[in-house]
Amino acid sequence: MGLLTTKQSKAMFLIVGLLCFTTATPQYVGRMALPQNDFTWNWGDENLARGGTKELSMVGSESGFRCELNARMRLTSRLSRLDMRRIETSIRNNVFFVQAVANSMYYLDYQRDLGYATLDCARAKVDRDADEEARTEREVKARERAAKERELRRSRRSR
Repeated sequence: MGLLTTKQSKAMFLIVGLLCFTTATPQYVGRMALPQNDFTWNWGDENLARGGTKELSMVGSESGFRCELNARMRLTSRLSRLDMRRIETSIRNNVFFVQAVANSMYYLDYQRDLGYATLDCARAKVDRDADEEARTEREVKARERAAKERELRRSRRSR
């Protein structure tokens, strides 16, 4: 047995490389990155939604955003009321509301059922003073609890 020739080693490397590509496990892509500020996303064409009777309206939240979805199907849409409810349920049951809405709207647009949809998301306004007051209140209570526990330990040791 001798050492592999250059051609043989290249062939082995190529075979091993191909096996690695075909047996690779899919990577976790993760959730979509949301904008930092308020945003509005639109799908479809507003003119295609005129006359459509099937509507989808819902409110949800994700990552500090409160979002409102308003969608209207095309007049030629093949979706039944049951189909619309299934779409609504799948969006509501998803932890990531914005991502579920985006995926559903892209799919409906691809299927030529969606006329026009708008997802309007606004970041919830936080009263920083109230948060600071609540935080200082929690800190004071935690210090009081720690002092009481210290006193209990000291009294147990002295017995």
